[in-house]
Amino acid sequence: MIPSASLSLSINQKFGRLGVEISKPKLEIRQPAATVEISQKAAQMNIDQALGKVDVDGQEARDALSHRTNLGLVTNVAEQTRQLVLEQIGAMAAEGDQLAAIEKGNTLEDVFTQRWEIGRSPIEDAGPFSYTPVRVNYTPHPTKIEWQLGGTEINPQTQSTAEVNYTPGAVKTYVDQQNWLQVDVKGNYLNMTF
Repeated sequence: MIPSASLSLSINQKFGRLGVEISKPKLEIRQPAATVEISQKAAQMNIDQALGKVDVDGQEARDALSHRTNLGLVTNVAEQTRQLVLEQIGAMAAEGDQLAAIEKGNTLEDVFTQRWEIGRSPIEDAGPFSYTPVRVNYTPHPTKIEWQLGGTEINPQTQSTAEVNYTPGAVKTYVDQQNWLQVDVKGNYLNMTF
């Protein structure tokens, strides 16, 4: 006969646990700054300043000092002669009037006295001396100023390519806790663990 046995069964269990590490993806974009080149051209100024014109006329001053040209001397003598002839014609006419009026009491003596007082009428080849300045006439040349603007040149240079750095994310799994199962059978004559 088999003796009776009392047995106890004990079961213990733990679930497994997984761990997950996630690293986020990273995106870096770098855009180099644009460069600007500015060049300024200098303006140009052209000045046209020619010499002025000086006219010096010393003819009147030379005439006053009896330094005349042949044409000036002949012209002066001719003018004096013309004036002298006109004066003589006038004097002859006045003399004729006096002679015509002899019956009124005028005598020939009066006519001769007047003629004696007139005296000789010379022609002056130099004319009377007088202070006559030399005539100087200055005509300035107009000044011309021309401007030529240089201008400004602006050349921007943009960077067409951007620097892109992409770091992909990662998922890492690991076992944080192992799963296990424990079975205990206990009794008077039997102790076993599985």
